[in-house]
Amino acid sequence: MDPVIVVGAGPVGLALALALARHEVPTIVLDEGSGLCPEGPRSLVLGADTAAFLTRIGYPRAVSDSALWDSFAVWRRRQEVLRIDLTDSPTFHLPQHRLQRGLRDALTGTPLIKLVPLNRAVELEQDRDGVSVRTVGTQDGSTTWWRGSHLVGCDGARSAVRKLLKIRFPGRPAVDRNAIATVRVDLPFDGARLHREPPWRGDREASARPLPDGVWRLDWRLPPGRPAATETVDPHATWPGIVTGDTLLTRVTSTLTGWCGELPRFELLAAADHTAQQRLAARFRVGRCFLAGDAAHLHGALGMQNLSDGLRDADNLAWRLALAWHLHSGGPQPGGSLLDGYEAERRGAVGARLRAVDQSMPLLRPLRGWQQT
Repeated sequence: MDPVIVVGAGPVGLALALALARHEVPTIVLDEGSGLCPEGPRSLVLGADTAAFLTRIGYPRAVSDSALWDSFAVWRRRQEVLRIDLTDSPTFHLPQHRLQRGLRDALTGTPLIKLVPLNRAVELEQDRDGVSVRTVGTQDGSTTWWRGSHLVGCDGARSAVRKLLKIRFPGRPAVDRNAIATVRVDLPFDGARLHREPPWRGDREASARPLPDGVWRLDWRLPPGRPAATETVDPHATWPGIVTGDTLLTRVTSTLTGWCGELPRFELLAAADHTAQQRLAARFRVGRCFLAGDAAHLHGALGMQNLSDGLRDADNLAWRLALAWHLHSGGPQPGGSLLDGYEAERRGAVGARLRAVDQSMPLLRPLRGWQQT
């Protein structure tokens, strides 16, 4: 049997390859990037299920590399108006760069996984017996054909695999926007907090979420709107002019001063702006080809759950692909209902989450502008 081809070496693609290796299925992981994992402000929330999945596939440090949330509080005008106790449902907050580095470490010495960086997928063909992918080297322009039993596109919001399969990606391009910063600072509270309409001038809504090693992720809601664009916007891209160095530093110092009464010592580690989109691929499967992670869905508002759902995609698809691979089922739709179940279960689950986000967003007070102090 040919290996399974995974396009994209982000957290979802790496997790899928490791999960398949656990089932003794070889994979080729094609990635347009160089494989570097720079430190950034992006993070994810792990539930008990996703933490257990990462442990099973070779990243047992997922929990120890995370910060444990024991509560989530909402404050308004220095008054606590809501507190949610999370001690009975452990929630872990993990920096994304730590996750990706941990998964890459797990790949080391795994002979069933071949990682191929700096290769962009440009053509895809599938037949009764397998899938062929043509890649172009991003540095030398060389062309290579790869052959696999199945293919999974884990290549992000601008997925080349999704476009090659001609799968529609409908939805709303800009549901919410946030400026994000990671700051090493000693804050006078524990757990995650959402502060709304603070009494000092400046941001109308800001949140603080703890990360390991005394680091906090700070988020500020930005005014609605986005630069004009006709195609899918990369939700992880930084738009110039929204978060400049001076503006961001003003936001950080204003927010920390309001929370602490005076400006504490802090270290700004990373920053970006993030656009939350609501999108759901019309299909998660075409024959022997599948979509997972950001290539299949985007719902970054309210909870940082899109990557967690991408890990659930990998967990759900891995055992199905492994069983079909070992049974060596033939035909244009190998595996029949076994593989069809992936789309039915995961697309249904993500669709339900999208509906929940849509129902919750109107409860958030809209912002009228980005005020300066």
